[in-house]
Amino acid sequence: MKVNRTLARYAAPAIAKLPSLKRADGDRIVVPTDFVEFASQCIIKSGSEFVPFHLYDYQILLGELLDKYPRHCWFKTRQLGASETVVCKMLQRSLLNPAYTGVTFSIGQKESSKLADRAAKMPQFRGLDWEYQSGQRLKARGGGDLFFYPSTKTRPDRCHRS
Repeated sequence: MKVNRTLARYAAPAIAKLPSLKRADGDRIVVPTDFVEFASQCIIKSGSEFVPFHLYDYQILLGELLDKYPRHCWFKTRQLGASETVVCKMLQRSLLNPAYTGVTFSIGQKESSKLADRAAKMPQFRGLDWEYQSGQRLKARGGGDLFFYPSTKTRPDRCHRS
């Protein structure tokens, strides 16, 4: 009987009931289930440098709201740290759940590609391996999918895995 290796790889973390990913060499990466702890293991761009992501109270509240309302649409203005907070939460979900799909829409392709690039640089877990990384899609090996689209050209019903 032939084993579906992709299914086995995705099912392994769920079966083990551990919040972790498998690296290419088979070792595990432990992903914190607490959002504040997860964010503290990420970095964000601040000005011209990358700094540890220390959440403010309103960002912790935003993370809780994202948990409480799983299907949501947020409209925001600039420079509040909301993009980093939402993307960090989406990263956490995608690393904990291989079936997770998160989608962000930005004003244009340039902005969505920059957000995807910042998201790929966020997690500082040793050995984290990106299975797929582009200006529109990010996927950790054994994790869920994140899509970054411009709001002008893509419809939500066209977001899919390939």
